[in-house]
Amino acid sequence: MYREAVSSLAILSPEAAKETVDKILALDQHWVCPNNDYFFTVGAFSAREFFDKDGPVSPDRHDVYDRYNDVCATLNPVLMANFKDMYESVRKGLEDALGTKVLYANEHIGLPGFQILGPNPTQKFLPQEVAEQLEKLDGWSAFHIDTPYMPHASFWQRFQSVDFNNALTFTLSLQLPQSGSGLDVWKNPGDTEAGVKFNGIPTSEHPTLITDHEFVPYKTGFLTYFTGHMVHRVAGRHRLLRDDRRITLQGHGVKCDGVWYLYN
Repeated sequence: MYREAVSSLAILSPEAAKETVDKILALDQHWVCPNNDYFFTVGAFSAREFFDKDGPVSPDRHDVYDRYNDVCATLNPVLMANFKDMYESVRKGLEDALGTKVLYANEHIGLPGFQILGPNPTQKFLPQEVAEQLEKLDGWSAFHIDTPYMPHASFWQRFQSVDFNNALTFTLSLQLPQSGSGLDVWKNPGDTEAGVKFNGIPTSEHPTLITDHEFVPYKTGFLTYFTGHMVHRVAGRHRLLRDDRRITLQGHGVKCDGVWYLYN
């Protein structure tokens, strides 16, 4: 039912995925972990920078926008220099699947970046108590709806036609825990306003509200994607060994004047 709205594309061979992971591990000086919880990112992430527990930050928060733009200016060139072939494979794969021209918006917004759950290369192992706690969780993120396009109004305003209601969310799996990983998906409640309203629901109410979510498994080298405001979360319930890592490329897209623009 819900999972039928999620599609999958073969993007990288096992060898290419491993080569990409090796490069990510070698760039650990760029790994960021704001909460010291073994969830790292590499690159600019709109969902982290521009949203808090009360929703999107005010457009007049110039400190937030300046910080995001600084990360883009620093890391977009690093990411493109190191992962040019991967980015082109993602772009071409989505272009073929969506049947419409696909471009990156990296001259103005952050490139799709990496998310890493697990130890950094220096640590090598997760603390046993962290691995055990993650295994107990139903989800490794809260249920949410992606609206990362909201802070970038100045970019979208240059186009005549912009489709936020069918915005794109995608994940390229590069390395997965030995027991697997995936996405829990639920229904699409509607437009941007409905998405913002859902994101305001306390997470404590999710278990009674979302009783029939469905699981979509990830596969290394495959890109999983959907369009629209689908409720989703990083699925938990997987055993995480102390040396396991879950490494993915995360990105979004908006169709503007008939062209998809990818960003994060």
